[in-house]
Formats: sequence, structure tokens, C-alpha cells
Amino acid sequence: MASGNLQWAAPKPLKLDGNVSENFRKFEEHWTLFENTELKGRSEEERCSYFLLCIGEKGREVHKTLTFATPETETNQEGATTWKRTTNELKSAFKTYCNPRKNITFERHKFNIRNQEENESIDQYVTVLCTLAATCEFETLHDGLIRDRIVCGIRNQSIKERLLRESELTLQKTLDICRASEVSRKQVKSLNDQSSANVDALGKDQRKHNYRGNFRNHNNKPENGKPPNKSCGNCGRVHEPKSCPAYGKKCNNCHKLGHFAKLCRSQAKNPKKSVHDVDYESDSSTHGIDMVKTAVTSDNDEEHASLKINNTTIRIKLDSGAETNVLTKKDFEAAVPKRQRRSKLKTSAAKLTAFGGHNIPVIGKCYLKCQYKGATEVLEFQVVETGKSLLGCTNCKRRISDPYHIKINPDATPVVHPPRKLPSALRDRVQNELQEMESRGIIKKVNEPTAWVNSMVVNEKRSGKLRICIDPRDLNKALRREHYQLPTQQEITSRLTDAKFFSKLDANSGFWQMLLDEESSYLTTFNTPFGRYRFTVIPFGVVFAQEVFHKTVNEKFHDLPGCETDINDILIWGRTLEEHDQNFERVLNRVADINMTLSKDKCQFRQTKITYLGETLTANGA
Repeated sequence: MASGNLQWAAPKPLKLDGNVSENFRKFEEHWTLFENTELKGRSEEERCSYFLLCIGEKGREVHKTLTFATPETETNQEGATTWKRTTNELKSAFKTYCNPRKNITFERHKFNIRNQEENESIDQYVTVLCTLAATCEFETLHDGLIRDRIVCGIRNQSIKERLLRESELTLQKTLDICRASEVSRKQVKSLNDQSSANVDALGKDQRKHNYRGNFRNHNNKPENGKPPNKSCGNCGRVHEPKSCPAYGKKCNNCHKLGHFAKLCRSQAKNPKKSVHDVDYESDSSTHGIDMVKTAVTSDNDEEHASLKINNTTIRIKLDSGAETNVLTKKDFEAAVPKRQRRSKLKTSAAKLTAFGGHNIPVIGKCYLKCQYKGATEVLEFQVVETGKSLLGCTNCKRRISDPYHIKINPDATPVVHPPRKLPSALRDRVQNELQEMESRGIIKKVNEPTAWVNSMVVNEKRSGKLRICIDPRDLNKALRREHYQLPTQQEITSRLTDAKFFSKLDANSGFWQMLLDEESSYLTTFNTPFGRYRFTVIPFGVVFAQEVFHKTVNEKFHDLPGCETDINDILIWGRTLEEHDQNFERVLNRVADINMTLSKDKCQFRQTKITYLGETLTANGA
């Protein structure tokens, strides 16, 4: 037998540091294969010699300290020496030496912190978990604990949520779900690369509120090959003569008619903008296809919601890229009794256009009472002959989480405040702002009696726009807080070890992206000279706003690497530019998944120096 073969087949020397018990298990496993293939026909003396040769120098030093029940050799009366020790005795002695050095607590700690790594398949992940579990002595809990580790450690959030919904989840069922999802994702990706684009969502020509529009690469060249006309100086768009969408619209900057604020000639007077300052101009008459998806589209629960419309449950697609709500004729007839259809269906001047430019016929529009998870709202729908029913971004983009329920101390006494007087110079502006907030669904008119009525507070921002809040001092005294711990500056900066590149995202009017349920909404009722209103979203000033919003954002982003959150600020970082960009892409995908909107003016990208939590972060540290 050639020595080269022995060197190739022999196990490597035993490592006596780290997990010595696991090291010996691997050594013994390799030795058994080596012994059965290379040492057949060898004597016990030769086998023992090979064992001590393979175990290495440190192992031989340990061998000198071991005790055995039988001597290594035995000499008879004639003086002949006979070898008595076996390799099984050697292995048993070494196993006894190595096993007490295993730390069960530490082995279980390694198992419990092992998460699925990037690009690691579910089968590879389970193999690693089974290997780690072998040294943990889980015994009868073995399969259950591996199942729990898979649920907690997999990277795909939607699969994790699917597994948590299962009432009787076994290890085999967990593996079947994960494998099926993994295979289907690969198949869909393959189909997506091959299939042609298919229209699946509606949206206005105006894309200002959809942050994803900034990262698109649409080809704006028309089919006839001619370049588009020059953009309009009043609205910034390309349109036919005498059809400017800004005609008759009031500018939010100078309050004059005929143009939008982004093209206001007076804009230089107020160059600075506040964090929550956003223009909401849009064209209410022309709508178009804003998103294109492949023919293979997902029908999962994350993209749909079951709305109760006029006490009829309609499955409707949620699309933050569509800026108008669409109801098919079939769903309209299912939700509206036959005798009411004629009166409910109004004439619509809206024009729906597909991505390719062809028109989608509109039958009419209707206003229907919709309920979802305790929240009730009257929504406008454009009714079309065929296609899919869609809930546009105006109504679904604030769905970062389920509607929040405000908890009140049971012994709290409600307080009713009369309306405060307004300076005559602000009266019209406040009324316009209230109407604007009502049209956007931020507030609603209140006509029925309510136990709580707060005062209205009006602040003028540096941009000249008004911010309307409530004075919640009495309400705050009655609230039961969650007391969610906000991170400290030191906690966040300590996790930015070796960070070299940074980006920062700012949630646009973050509190207003979290809905209140209807019962809680009435607690925010406030008095104005023009009647009472209530907030449908979390208003500024309530004592729990920061901690609840931070808790929600942290729950949505905490599993992403290179990401830190503090209320409405999201910090992305990386040790290299490539790592930063990978982390940034994951965060943007999550932002899109939860329909969060961002403030473009407050976001910063690919910086080597950035201010976060009032402290300047650089490649050299804080």
C-alpha cells in the first residue's frame, strides 16, 4: 500500500482547543472510515500505531497521561512480548478525556443564534442546524427545537409569517413550506426574466408621492420615435396644448392660481422646507398606468385585502403605485344592490390610460362605505368594465401597520374644550388647510356628540405653510402608554463598527402614515371655528406617538443587516460600498413592502460623513 494513499486518506490531527468533544467526534468518524478501508488485515499493534500517528503530537502528549485497564504489552514466561491493547480501548480513553470538556450551555447558545445566511438554501441551513443540535443533547425536543430555530432564523419575512399562522406546525411541514416557497421563487424569477410585461396597476401621471419613481428607468420616448415635447412651465409635465393640469389650481407656495408649487416663480423667497412639508398637488382628471408587472403576478395575502363594501366582502388588490381606486363592474354589482346602482353610479370625467397609451373605458364613479379591520371610510372608486379592483396609494400607502388602538385609563374624566379664536388674517388659510387635510383623509368631519373634544393648535412653518395639530395635554394625562424603550445614541453608534459609507432615509410625516381605528379616532376630536374634526391618523403631540411609531418601524426593519432606526429616521451603513448598496437595496425593498413614503428632500445617499441623532458619523467613527 502506497504511503501517498495513506496521507490522502488519514484524518487530520485532533484539535484540542475549542469544542474538543465535537472535534474528537469528527476525528473518530474519519478514523473509522480510514481504518475500514486502509487498515484491513493489519494487526492491533499496527492499528494502534497508526491511531497515535494520526492523532497528532498534542494528542500523543495527552495519551501519555491516560490510564488503561489493560497494559499495552504482556511478557510471558519465555520472555516473548505480546501486544494486548486495542484501538477501541484507545478511542474509548480519548472519548472519556474529550467529552467532559463539552459545554452544553455554549453549544445550545451557538444553535440558538444561528440564523439563515444570505444565499443559503433551506436544506443547507437545516443541515447546519442538525449538526449543531447533535452536540446539544436536546433528546425528545430535538425536532421541535430545530423547527423553532427555522421559524425564527429564516431570512424571508413572508415565509416566517406564513409559518407563524400554522396552528399545528411540525418539522416536516416547516421544511415542506420552506422548500416549496424556495422553489416557487426560483421558478417565478425564471418566468419573470422571460415573460412579457403585463399591465397590472393604475396610477396618476403625477408620480411625486411615490418614492419608487425616483429609481425607475422608464423609456419616455413615444412609439412613433419622435422625442417628447418640452415640459410645461406651470405643471412640469408634457401635455397637449390647453390641457394643463395646473389650470385653475392654487399654488401651495404663493397661493396664486395657474401653477404648481414646484414651478413657482416666488419659490426663492422660501427656500427652506420643514421635515414634514410636502406638496400635494395632483391632476384629478387624468389617470394612467404607473406600474408594470410581469404576466406572472402573485396572489398572496400581502398584496390583497378583504374590504367590506356595503356589508359585502370584496377581495381587492393593494397597490401603492396606483393613485386612484378602481372597482370592476362585477365587484360594483356585487357590493351595491340593484335598486341603488343607478343612484350610486355617477358620471366620471376621469380618463384612465394604460402604460402603452391606450384608454381604459370608465363606466362611472361611485362613493362607497368601506370597512377594514375596524376602520371605516367612504372611498371614491372609478368603475371599469373588466380588469382588477385596486386600492390606490392614497388609501393604502399609510398602511405601515394595522390601525392603532388608543388605550385610556378607565377612571379618566373626558374633557371638552370650546374652539379657540383665530386671528382674522389666518382664518381663511386655516379653513383651506382643514379642507386640504380632509380631502387627503388625514382628518374627518365630526357631527355626532363625542366625549373628548381637544383644542386646535395652528403653527406656521418656516416655509409659510400651516401645520394644524391638537393640544393633547388633557388627553395625554388619560392615556395608557406602552413605554417602548427608544435607543440611545451610544447604543446605536456602538453597532457601527468599521462603518465607512452611510445613507439616511426620512419617513414623510411618519405619524400620519399610521392609521387609528375608528374608536380611537374619536378621542382626537378637536374644535375649530368651522366645526369639529377628528384625526384618522396618529396626530402630532400625543404622548405615545414617538414610541409607537419607533416600535412599529423597528419591528419592520430590525432583521435587516446594516440598518438602524430612530423614530422616523432610518440609517443604512456598510463597511464597503458594495455592502452598503446591498443593505440599502434590502431596506428600500422593505420600505416598498410596507408602503412607507419617504421625504426626498431629507434623504441622503452614499455619504462618508453624515449626521444622525445629532452626532456626526464618519469613516473614522463618531
